[in-house]
Amino acid sequence: MPARHKNSNAGNAGFTLLELMVATLLFVVITGVVFAVLIAAQARFKTEKEFMGAFQQANVAIDQITHDIHGAGYPPKIMYAAGTQVNPAYTGSYALPVAWSPSYPNTPCVIGSCTSPSQFDLILEEDLSNSPLIQVQWVRYKLSGTVLYRAVVRKVAGSDPVATTDPMLVPYLENVMNNASPAQIALITASFPGTFPSGNPVSVFTFPPYGGLPQAPPNIHNINICLIVQAANVDLQTQGPRIAVFTGQASTVNPYQ
Repeated sequence: MPARHKNSNAGNAGFTLLELMVATLLFVVITGVVFAVLIAAQARFKTEKEFMGAFQQANVAIDQITHDIHGAGYPPKIMYAAGTQVNPAYTGSYALPVAWSPSYPNTPCVIGSCTSPSQFDLILEEDLSNSPLIQVQWVRYKLSGTVLYRAVVRKVAGSDPVATTDPMLVPYLENVMNNASPAQIALITASFPGTFPSGNPVSVFTFPPYGGLPQAPPNIHNINICLIVQAANVDLQTQGPRIAVFTGQASTVNPYQ
């Protein structure tokens, strides 16, 4: 009888201290792995969300630029009488497709020597939207550093378009790397070779020859657009920059003035 009682107590014995320690250690390890995976997934989701958000903004921006170029040049100068065309008081009533500086609205400058239009600066002229009267506005895009600025200003006869729009420029799209610093260009090139040919900045606006002839303001027909946009955060796997290149081409509505 005493022997049977002893065996019964041995069968009901609990976990040993060693078994509890092993079980606790396994629980901690498994929990740590689960939380590490969860944190990494959350970080990846946040990065991807920011990545897609930045590039969605770039898509909207290039669509807007294309839309503005398509609308540039209305109402055209040629719809007015010759006397009105040469009268400085009426220059705010018609739209040349592309404004220029210096010497606006007199002798146009040559692209490459203009303040605008240039590879990082473009001023369009178009009808003021939703206006009951024909009124012309300047729409300007200017890349400064890594920020693309935009301004919309009522065209004023006799005024310089650059000087008039300068105070009205507001940030429109950030992290535009077309004219980034040499260090930034080198960093991007290391991850994306060929993005910057010969390590040089890439023009936002180019004016390719049309009909075999160079284009010059005010008679601008085609404009090519390129935006190199970088996400705010680096790639979590490579720790390198994340970029996307957006391109487009648009034609002005009345290219011949």
